[in-house]
Amino acid sequence: MLGDTYRLQFADTACDPDKGVDAVRQLIQAGAVAMVGPVCSGVTLRVARSVTIPAGVVLLSVASASSLITQLDDQDLVFRTAPSDALKGTSLARVAHEMGVRSVAVSHASDAYNTGVAQVFADAFKALGGRVTVNQSHEPRQADYQREARAAAAGAEDVALFAYSGSGGVQYLKDVLEQPGVRRVLGTDGLMSKDLASALSPEQLSRMTFVLAAADTEREGYKRWLAMAAGAKVKADGPYVAHAYDAAFMMALAIEAAGVADKSKVSAGLRAISGPKGAVIYPGEFAKAKALLKQGAHINYDGASGPVDFDAAGDIVGRVSVNRYGNGAWQAKLVK
Repeated sequence: MLGDTYRLQFADTACDPDKGVDAVRQLIQAGAVAMVGPVCSGVTLRVARSVTIPAGVVLLSVASASSLITQLDDQDLVFRTAPSDALKGTSLARVAHEMGVRSVAVSHASDAYNTGVAQVFADAFKALGGRVTVNQSHEPRQADYQREARAAAAGAEDVALFAYSGSGGVQYLKDVLEQPGVRRVLGTDGLMSKDLASALSPEQLSRMTFVLAAADTEREGYKRWLAMAAGAKVKADGPYVAHAYDAAFMMALAIEAAGVADKSKVSAGLRAISGPKGAVIYPGEFAKAKALLKQGAHINYDGASGPVDFDAAGDIVGRVSVNRYGNGAWQAKLVK
C-alpha cells in the first residue's frame, strides 16, 4: 500500500485471559490497527469484550473455536479462520457413533472452549441415539485426575475427554487409560500435542481418536501453501498452522483493500477480500491481489486451510480430520 510495510508485532497471552487483556491493550496503545489472534477461546472472548470491541479494533483469531464467540455482539469486529467447535463437536459425535459407541462418559475442563465443545458433542451424540452416562467438569492443572477418571470409567467403556494437553489433559489421559474397563478415549484438538508420544505407550495411543480442525488438503490453495511451507521449512500440517498463515495473509489484504491502515476500515476490508464471490486469490498471490484491488475488484481468497468465506458472524464453515495412532505415527483422514 503506497510502499508501506506490513509489520507484525508479537505478544504472548500464555492462554491466560488476564495476561491476554494486558498484552493486547499494550499492542493497541502502541498503535496496532488489527489483531491476528489470540489462539485460546477464553482469551479471545475476554480480550474481545474488554479491549478490542470497545477500541473498535478487528480481531481475527486463528484457532479459537468456542461457539460463544459466534454469539458476541461484536459490531462486525471479531472473525476467525478456524471453524467453530459446533463443527468439531458434531463431527466427533458422528465419528463415535460410526465406531459403534452407544454409551459414553463425558469429562471436560472448565474453560470456555472445552465446556462448549463438550456440550455440543453431548447434544449431538444424544441426538444420534447415544447415551451420556456421566457429564462432569474438572479444573485444569491438577496434580492428578484419579477421582474424575474413576467416575468416568464407572459410567462407560468409552470416554469423551475435552481438555488442553498443556493444562492437565495429558495427565488426565494417563489416569483414565489406566482405569480397568476403559476401552477408548475420544477428544478434539486441545488434547493433541507432541507430549503424548512420550507420556503414553503405543497401546494407549492406539485407543484414542481425535477430531481436529483441518486444512482442506484437496484444494489448490493448500497445495500451493504446502510448496511455500516446504521452501520455508515450516511444518505445514501442524495444528492451525495453515489457519494462522491465512489470518496473517488476509489481514494484510484487508488493509490493502481499505487503502489505509485505519482500524475503522479493516472490517470492511476483510469482507472485501473473502468469498464466495470474486477473483480467486491463492496463498502467496499478494501482488496479483494488490493489482486487482487497485482496479476495484472484489477478492475471493481461497486459502491454505480452505475457503475462508466469512458468514454474518465472522465464522467460516471449515473442515475436520479424524486422527488415530498407528505404525508409530498419527494418521489423519479428512472428513467429507
